[in-house]
Parts: sequence; structure tokens; C-alpha cells
Amino acid sequence: MQDYGFNVAQMYDLLLKIRDLYNEMLMRSWAYIFTDIFKTDDYTPLTVATPEKYDDQLRVFPHQDARLHQSPFPRTFPYSEFVPRVFRQVKEFIDESALYAENLNLSQTDIDGMIRKSVNLLLTKVLNGRLSAMINQSNLRLPQLIQVIINMTHLEKACPDWEQYISSKTGTSLDQLHAARLYGASIFKDARRDAEVALMSQLRNQLNELFDLADYKWTPSSLASRPSSYITDMMVFLKSTFQSIFPALPENAACTCCMDACKYIGKRLIQFLQSPDEGTKINMNGIKSFSLDVTVCENFATSYPMPSLTPEMLAPAFEEVRQLIDLLMSMDWSTYVAEYRHGRPKYQRVRPQTVAAVLEKFKDSDHKKSFLSFKKGERDRRRLLETIIKRLHELAETPREASPPSK
Repeated sequence: MQDYGFNVAQMYDLLLKIRDLYNEMLMRSWAYIFTDIFKTDDYTPLTVATPEKYDDQLRVFPHQDARLHQSPFPRTFPYSEFVPRVFRQVKEFIDESALYAENLNLSQTDIDGMIRKSVNLLLTKVLNGRLSAMINQSNLRLPQLIQVIINMTHLEKACPDWEQYISSKTGTSLDQLHAARLYGASIFKDARRDAEVALMSQLRNQLNELFDLADYKWTPSSLASRPSSYITDMMVFLKSTFQSIFPALPENAACTCCMDACKYIGKRLIQFLQSPDEGTKINMNGIKSFSLDVTVCENFATSYPMPSLTPEMLAPAFEEVRQLIDLLMSMDWSTYVAEYRHGRPKYQRVRPQTVAAVLEKFKDSDHKKSFLSFKKGERDRRRLLETIIKRLHELAETPREASPPSK
């Protein structure tokens, strides 16, 4: 039309306005595409059986792995199928955006900026939302969540390829212009962190199922001869999980999840002692029997359940419950009270309010016997417990001084 002398400026303006509507239409279409990808993925590593299939995958997604390239067929990629599918769909979205911009009478720089803006909207509004929905759905199991974390790592590494693809479409270079960077890397990093949180939550849920099997007898007449079966089963489950599926995770993520599991177990063990049930009573045989379970956890922490998990990393998770048990068995109250506010106390991790809650169970367990016997020794013991509990409550309200630096 311009060749025939018509003024086309208003038509270009209209096309630019329609561009926003066109982008919204594309966003809706790609929202369905991403939803379908995440819904139909099997969340297992992608395996190819022939050289042709292997080459086809490399043409879709730029994965470089010399060891995989030399391995026999079938070959297994670390990511599941949704990684190349998402990667390809973002490139197709770039194609659609570039096609619309071809005849808008814009400079290459303007076209490049327009495409990058659209792709960033796709990543932040559409893909990010679908990733969040996929990660938070309740039916993803531990192996599937681990696969999601691996997938996010590979998509994050592939973001520069989208940058280059846009430049190839617009004929520009990131080195030559102040182009807006794509937000893909930060989005996949955030999604990976969300998946790690979901993984830790799922692992805690499975630990809770085992904790529900605990059946402690807190006032036995004799000591237990072996640890509780549930805690032994729990350590077997953890070791199997850490050694079978966690090695596929990035090392930092694997270590974080493993340490979180151990810290959670240590916290739950303390909660058993602090049971809010007012009817719970405890005697020394119960404490010593419980100590056997804590020892099982400590042995697990020092057994290198994964090569990268050293005892120094896992053992602190059980230090509080161990120190609490040792204090209760030794009844070393003078040391605890004297050192609580100074230096490096022997029971540094034990909070006064925690000890007081457990001692209340001791006091209650002795109440009926003391009431019937009226023996002086038992009355003195009960008064001593009451005095200690009172002192512990006072300590709980006293600020604690910082420990001096190591020499």
C-alpha cells in the first residue's frame, strides 16, 4: 500500500496495538501447552534406544555429556522428557513473536526488545505459574520431585541458548545493544528451591508415618534389651533413600534435604519426651530405653549414608536430644545450672524449659508412690525435683551469655 502512495502510519499503529492482544492469545495457548507437558510427563529419565533417536534429542535440546556420548545404547539422559519439550516450546513461542514483528516497520533493536519482553512475560507469568502448580500438587512422590529438581537445573543452564536464538532471529547481539535479559535462570532457580521444599515436606510426611508406629512405654519395670523397631526401620528407609535416589540430585540439594530429615527426627524425638499429654509419666528405665533409640540415630549419622555426608554434618541434629538424655540420666543439675550462662556448658544445647517439662513427668510418676509411703527419702527426692524445676523455670527467663571463642 505504501508503494501506491497510501499513508500506512495509522495501520502500523493499529498493528502495534493489536500486538498486545496477540501476545495475550499466545500466552493462553502456551499455558495449555505447558499444562499438558507437565501433566503427561512420566518424571523419569529420558531413555533413547538408537543413535537416530539420540541425535534427534540433541537437535531439540543442547545437552553436552561426553560420558553419555560414549556409552552404549540404550542411553539415558539425566532429565525427563518435559525438559526438551519445554525448551522447544519456548523457541516456538519466539518464532511466533518474531513472525508477527516482521512487517511492523520496526528496527532490529526494537524487534529484539519486543520479543524479549514477550518471552519474559511467558516465563514469569505463564511458565512460572504452571511450574508452581505442578510442584505443589500432592501426588508427586519423592522420585518425581527429585526428577523435577534435576529438570530445573538443566533448563536453567539452557537459558543462554534462548538468548542466542532470539539474537539469531533479530540479527542483533547482546554485546552490541542494551537488551533486556531473559528471566529464565532466576525462574528455574526459584522453581528448583520450591521443589526442594516440597521434597523435604514429602520426606517428613513419610517419616511421620513411621513415627506413628512408635509405642513407647515410659514407666517400664525393666530396661529394654534393644531399640524400638520403628526407629530401626526409619534408619533403614533413610539409608535406602539417600543411597538409591538422592545421588541423582545436585550435591547441595541432596545434603540440604538429608540434613533437614535428620534435624526433623531429632526434633520429633525431643517432642516424645516433652509429650503434652498430661497423663504421660516417665521413670529412669523409660529414659534409658529411649536412649537406645537415640543411639541408633547417632550411629546412622556417623555411617556416611552418602559419601558427601560427613558425621560433622549430620551428628549435630541429634546433639540436643543426646545431651538431654545424658543430663536426665546423670541428674547432674549442679553442673547444668552453674554452666548454663557461662563458657561452653556440657549441656549447651539443652533448654531449661525442655528439661523442666520432662522432670514434671518424673515428678508425676513418683507422686502416687510418695503419697502412700511417706518415707523421708522419697519426700526429699520429690522436694528436690520441685526445687530443680523451679530453678529451671528461672533459668529459662534469664538471658544467656555468648560462649567465648575457641582458643
